[in-house]
Parts: sequence; C-alpha cells; structure tokens
Amino acid sequence: MIVVSGILRTALRIASFALAALTLTAAFGGHIDPRIWAFPSILALVYPYLAILTLAVAVAWLIARRWITAAICGGSLLFGSAALFTNFPLGSPYEPEPGEKTFTLLTFNIAHGHDVRHRDQSTHRTLRYIVGSGADVVCTQELMGMADEGLPPIPQSLRDSLNARYPYIVHAPYTDQTVFSRFPLKVEERDERTTAWPHRWSRFTARIHGRDVTLIVVHLASYMLSREERQVISNVRGPRSARRSVAEFKGSVYGKLKAAYRERADDADQLRRQIEKTSGPLLLCGDFNDVPASWTYRIVRGEDLMDAYTQTGMGMMVTYNLFNLYFHIDQVFYRPDGGLRALSTRKGDIDSSDHYPVLARFALSPP
Repeated sequence: MIVVSGILRTALRIASFALAALTLTAAFGGHIDPRIWAFPSILALVYPYLAILTLAVAVAWLIARRWITAAICGGSLLFGSAALFTNFPLGSPYEPEPGEKTFTLLTFNIAHGHDVRHRDQSTHRTLRYIVGSGADVVCTQELMGMADEGLPPIPQSLRDSLNARYPYIVHAPYTDQTVFSRFPLKVEERDERTTAWPHRWSRFTARIHGRDVTLIVVHLASYMLSREERQVISNVRGPRSARRSVAEFKGSVYGKLKAAYRERADDADQLRRQIEKTSGPLLLCGDFNDVPASWTYRIVRGEDLMDAYTQTGMGMMVTYNLFNLYFHIDQVFYRPDGGLRALSTRKGDIDSSDHYPVLARFALSPP
C-alpha cells in the first residue's frame, strides 16, 4: 500500500509540474508570433482555465504540506502575472469628474439578428435589446446594414424605434460592421485588403459632445469551425470521448486554428498602423475572436491604448457563449491621452447571439 501511495504521489507531482509548465507557456503565448509557431497562441486561449486549475492544485499541495510542488504551481502563476491580471483584472468603476461629459458604447456581434436559442422564431430579441440598452453608440458586427438580406423581417414599429433612438445608422461598405449612433457619424475608411471578406475593420468619426472621436470597429478573422468541429470540446464526456476529440482536434480543427491565428496576426499589424496614424480621442472595439493577453490583443493594444475592462472590471469575463466554449473575445480599447476615460464596463445579459454584448461607459473631457 505504501509503494502504491508513493507511486501515485509521484505521478500527481509529475502531472502538477506539467500543468504548471503549460500554464506558464500559456501566460506567455501572446508574446510568440503565431505566424512562427501557433501552438502557444492556442494555449493562451485556454489560459484562464489553466490558471484556475493550477491555483486549485497549488492549494491542494499546500494542504498536503508539499511545499515545493505547491511553490512550483504558484510560481507559474506569479511569473505569468501580467497575463493573469489581464484575464482576471482587479479594476473598479469610476465616476465622472466635474466638467466631463459621459456616453455609453455597446459592442455586439449580433449574428445577423438571428436568435441562436430560438432559430425557428423571429423574436428580434437582439434589436429590441439594442433599443432598450441605453447605449449612445452601438457597434455591431455580423450586420451589413439594415438592408442585410440575412436579417429576419423586421416589423415597422421596431424599425421606427431604432430610427427614433439612433438617427445615424451607418454601414461600412464591404464589411459586416454597422454603427447605430445618437451622435453625428460618418464612415471614413475601411480595410481594403482583397484577401479578407468581409473586410475586417472600419473607421468612423463620431461627433460626441462637441468633439470628433475616431471609432474603429473590428471583426477579426474567425476560426471558421463548423458546428461539428466546435462540438469537439463540448462533446467530451469521459476518457473515450476525450480521446476521440483529441484525434479530431489534431485533424481539421488544429489546422483551422493555426490559419486563423496567422490571419489575425496580419489583421493586428494593419490595425496597429491605422491606430498610429490616428490622432485625438480614439475608441476601438468589436469581435477580436481572440482573448486578453493574446498576440493579436497585445499588438492592437500596443503601448498607447487601454482596455476598458481591465481598468474598470473585476474577474474573468466571458463574451462567447455557445457550444460550451466560454471565452472573452470581444474587446473595448481606448486612448487615454485623447481625453477619454473608462468609467465602467460590463457584459450584457442577453443570450440571443453566440456573443454577449459588452457595454462600456466613458467620460470625455470638454474640447
């Protein structure tokens, strides 16, 4: 019995060391260009879950008074603390200062207005949510304007409500990005690459409280996984199904993941150039299809933008919600030296799309 116990303890230690190594690799996965090596980026995608598991294992070893093993697990979290606090921020909401004007931004991938929970019904829950959200500017992805052929038929009363709330509804041509605004708005530029369809980003100018604010809306390269491929993870119910899922992952799924990470690296480079040539107040938001601390996230954010959620939110946030794949892939960035300041950021509670909406309230200094 003592021998068996010793073998089991050794096996558990080895597994713990392997977990710590994976967690540390995932923490720095966003520092490795996926065009060179994509696997660390895939680990970065699941970093929050690896971190939670590693913390639980570290606590278990502490309770067992196995200090070295506990320290190695804890150390993997400590050395990766930048990724840890980007995924699990300790921010808090703020109040506007005297003289500052406020507005609320909503970013939402709306799946062309379809209700993913009630596919056989035209509930229009998404558009009704937008009208009632209280947001001043709504940046949508997967909506090619109000004439989008993919939209379910919209009752005239709902169209009237949208038009009354948002007198400026602007679609960037050749993109799936449409902005609803209470403030004057015009589209300025869009991704011109012929290799990306729909084009991945668009730049607008909104006249908010007397100031011109640049608004960049993005929908970066998707993984392009089929419904069956997305279920590779959600179908895991035991060792046998796990082995089958691993085999499928090594096939088409892994290839599509690698291709998407490499495409998004190109997207990020182009967005970074766009950001650097833009002056003044700037907001950048949308569906990144990638997580905090990833390569794409880091390149786009750079040194001059801030993440509204890491500044004002607390704990892990999930914005993708289908197929038991729960990730934070919708982001809101802003340039703090342009007179913008994030006051609060929260996830909306509607589940009509495969993405949750994200609402961010900002303060804007006077011109």
